[in-house]
Amino acid sequence: MHERRLPIAIALALLGAAAGCQAPRTGVYRTSVRLAEDARRELPPLADKPLYAFSEDQIDRYVGWLHEREPSLRARIMHLARKAIGQRYEIYLLGEFPFEGYDPDPLYNFARSDCLTFCEHMYALAMARDFPDFLRILQRIRYRDGIVGMLTRNHYTIADWNRNNAFFLEDITTKLGGGRVHVPLHQVVRRARFFAKFGLGQNIPDEPVTDAYIPKDRVPEILDELRDADFVNIIRGNDKSQYCGHTGLIAIGPDGQVNFLHSARPQVREEPLVGYLQRDRRSLGIKILRLRPGAERLMRRALANAPDATDVSDAALHAALKRWPLYDALDGACYGDDWKKAMRFQAYRLEYDTPADPQLQPRLETLDASVRGELGIEPEQRAFGVLDLTACVSPRSARMPSSTAPACPRSPSCWRTSRPTRRRPGRSTRRPSWS
Repeated sequence: MHERRLPIAIALALLGAAAGCQAPRTGVYRTSVRLAEDARRELPPLADKPLYAFSEDQIDRYVGWLHEREPSLRARIMHLARKAIGQRYEIYLLGEFPFEGYDPDPLYNFARSDCLTFCEHMYALAMARDFPDFLRILQRIRYRDGIVGMLTRNHYTIADWNRNNAFFLEDITTKLGGGRVHVPLHQVVRRARFFAKFGLGQNIPDEPVTDAYIPKDRVPEILDELRDADFVNIIRGNDKSQYCGHTGLIAIGPDGQVNFLHSARPQVREEPLVGYLQRDRRSLGIKILRLRPGAERLMRRALANAPDATDVSDAALHAALKRWPLYDALDGACYGDDWKKAMRFQAYRLEYDTPADPQLQPRLETLDASVRGELGIEPEQRAFGVLDLTACVSPRSARMPSSTAPACPRSPSCWRTSRPTRRRPGRSTRRPSWS
């Protein structure tokens, strides 16, 4: 009897193990759904509001609530990332304002994202207890040792970002698939060439980088090993040189499917990882980085042991804004004394689909009709817009081409505006590591 029962016991044990392995695959998704339901009861104004529509004060309130409500960092990351689905994509949208003028875009942006800033914001928001905490963590992720500057920003994903964030993310690429599915990656990082346009870093030597990635035809073999919130590097290039050309997060769906949650034109979305790789003809494969055990504790230690990190407290940002070269020239018209307002000013884009001001638009249309009537201009003869602006110089103008026309109004909603850029579909100025 014992000999006949042994196979049955083994079978039951195997079934139990399989069920135990399957539960964690969808556990984070179920937690995210529960958190959304809890938010509807406890934070009704914010529960159904997309993350990209939040103000700084609302971010402060929501991440504080989330940190108290959910102990799992991985679950918080996925809850926030899915709450950002639909966020508009825009590449190259962050800079060092108000600390440095080489790239005067703001330090953060909730309205839009690109592939890397999306991941950075999700990791930082999930680890933060309030908005100031988020800002400190974000700069520690985006910059070497948290020192804000063009030279210290993690421009190259593999050579800079992965390396400088290894304290809380482990590169597990060579461990997946039993260590048998990865191939070598070779890249030469030419920082001096990239920084030349800014007149910086011309003494930095080229750096040969040797790493590893998993070819996309081998990715199906390691899907069961991937976990929610894993950091994905999409590898592009050719036989001789490879680089990270896109990033995103692993997201396990309600049915256990391994999805890719990422920011790409036109907006943040979640889709099957294998399907994305098959459609992306440029992709060669992937690298995977995973949250280390105790990642939050490791982040706290890194923040505490960074004496040279840029101070991004309220007082420090206020002082930096006062030192901004054009602040006195503008008499504070575009910024006032509110650095959060100044961040929104730097982030504003006047584009073809920018929403019209509901109060100003009827007045402009009335004025337009009056002017056309006085001058005898037929509707089909006009091809211009009217903005009630008092022109002023933008900090960006010192670094932008002459085709850009910055301006700002002297009003509470004073933001930087510029002419939208016309680009051929699929074409953009080349940047060093991601797109």
